[in-house]
Amino acid sequence: MRILLAAIALLAACREAPPPRAPKDWNVVLVTLDTVRADALGVYGQPRPTSPVLDRIAREGVVFDDVTSAAPHTVASHASIMTGLYPFAHGARANHGFPLDLAHTTLAEILADAGHRTRAEIAAPVLHASTRIAQGFESEEVPSSRSPSDAPLAKMPGGGLRRSAENVTQRALETIEAWRETPFLLWLHYFDAHLPYVERPEDRAAFPDAPYLAQVRALDRSLGRIFDALETSGLRDHTLVVVTSDHGEGLGEHDEPTHSYFVYDSTMRVPLLFWGPPALAGGRRIEEPVRTVDILPTVLDLMGHDVPEGLHGRSLAPAIRGDARLVPAPLYGESLDLHRIFATTPIRLLREGRWKYIHSARPELYDLDSDPYETENLVAERPGITARLATRLRALISTDAPTRGEDPSGLSREDAARLEALGYVIPRAGTRLEDEVALLAVRGPAPQGLARAAEALSRAKGAIAADKHARAIAILRPVATAHPESATVLAMLAEAYAGQGDADEALTLFDRALAAESDPCSETRLDRARAFERFGRPRDRIAELEAALDGCADSPTYLNELAWALATTPAEHGGDGERAVGLATRLVELGAGEPDPNQLDTLAAAWFAAGDPARAAATQARALAILSRSGASKNMQAGYAASLERYQRARIPQGDPDADAP
Repeated sequence: MRILLAAIALLAACREAPPPRAPKDWNVVLVTLDTVRADALGVYGQPRPTSPVLDRIAREGVVFDDVTSAAPHTVASHASIMTGLYPFAHGARANHGFPLDLAHTTLAEILADAGHRTRAEIAAPVLHASTRIAQGFESEEVPSSRSPSDAPLAKMPGGGLRRSAENVTQRALETIEAWRETPFLLWLHYFDAHLPYVERPEDRAAFPDAPYLAQVRALDRSLGRIFDALETSGLRDHTLVVVTSDHGEGLGEHDEPTHSYFVYDSTMRVPLLFWGPPALAGGRRIEEPVRTVDILPTVLDLMGHDVPEGLHGRSLAPAIRGDARLVPAPLYGESLDLHRIFATTPIRLLREGRWKYIHSARPELYDLDSDPYETENLVAERPGITARLATRLRALISTDAPTRGEDPSGLSREDAARLEALGYVIPRAGTRLEDEVALLAVRGPAPQGLARAAEALSRAKGAIAADKHARAIAILRPVATAHPESATVLAMLAEAYAGQGDADEALTLFDRALAAESDPCSETRLDRARAFERFGRPRDRIAELEAALDGCADSPTYLNELAWALATTPAEHGGDGERAVGLATRLVELGAGEPDPNQLDTLAAAWFAAGDPARAAATQARALAILSRSGASKNMQAGYAASLERYQRARIPQGDPDADAP
């Protein structure tokens, strides 16, 4: 009987399957598995059963064996996937401070113009709206001030918000069902393989000694529901599925526990699978080295769309179809993190065939054929190859105009806290990039050995967030001794001393941090202002924020912080409601689209301080309505509602029981 029912269900699904579509109307499902290195999957040689679903998909589709990402961190690498450009061209070069330049066109924008519906399901706030990675998507789900109410495992240790694989997959299935009749692009970003881990019991039991692999297994299981849905709904034949990763994970190789700092294959080699329409069937494997910047032109070419000119990526479609072998192309990648924290030369790679050159304050050259784990530096033994690749690297980055400097917008306090809860260190200095070629100059400490220091900053930031300031100081003191000119290290140590109540030491360290940095839009003054607030010095707090705004006039972070300080500080201690209104109004006007409710909350407080509770109430009501529509947490809405009630009560004249509440 069960067999009969299954057959009836299968026949019904087949009858309901939509008719075939021309390639230009194919659906596209782009899956990015954050922090999944290629060799974590069975199809790339992992001996443990981490990926039975993806291994099956690989046998049915097309596998690229040797794939290099453009960067070992989330924002830059995703921007390269979405644009087909390297980071020095598209501008989104790090997880903080470098949003995608709006002049560049994304895959979502191209397909939306061609009539596709577009949706992004993003699992972590590192890809928050101000990165502009999701431009072109008509709707996106990103953890910000909230986590979806039905998202299992969403609240992480340290307070970071993220969405589980199960939640991303469930929302994807709902979209696939709702959009069956129309072409769509669906981007699914999964974050479960990124620290901190929250393991499922069944995966912990299967991989008790390998929590990273346990996370990969959970991702694979969740992806199985996507592939099953596409097959049973009849959508597979006109749905192009691309599975890749933004970067890998160090797992201790090259003294790098996680990622972001170096450009070895442990963090730069990623999977790349194409699956779906019959044209992709056959289990083809392609050995030639390729790049993640090749994804956008390949998708467009397979669908029959024109590929934009001027991309760094090229179409892999001829190899996928079996029409031609790929002509060798250079592979490039970069990381600015150690440069931004320790003022060392930015790390870049250029690979041609077997030879991989890494440019840094201590250049490296590896023969990947004989040394795939990059253990023997051949710079001294192969000076001719080193010089040739260094010259070609310079030529590559000279082909594009230097990208503009860091965007001055910065992060909100809320967004910064979420990134720090996920282990990201937000650099304070050395972030403006004025001359791309000049940055090739060899200077600063050798990067080898710096990753451990950077990881120590991450641990210290977690200790500060947990109010364990003595522990943070113990972690940071040796790093500050080794790197006394790092504004990031000095400012973080100052923050820890401020939390401990040591005003003299904290302010001395803040002075040193400000002297060491060159970026007027860094957030060192912000942390110094908050220290003054902690020490009960409101006038100094306001003066510090005024000085910050003088150096970075259009910074939403400093506009918001100063407006709030002026609105919530008594006039006898430097508060000024009228000036707060002017700053907060300018802040809201700088934004695009629907206002940020946090900024409206500041504007409402400013109107109240200026003696206009009616405008305060109206502004706060608007902020609360936006929060409610976006599904913000009940606690957050309750805080906004309490302020609204306070403003409304102030509107009612005392002793007038007949006055109507607004």
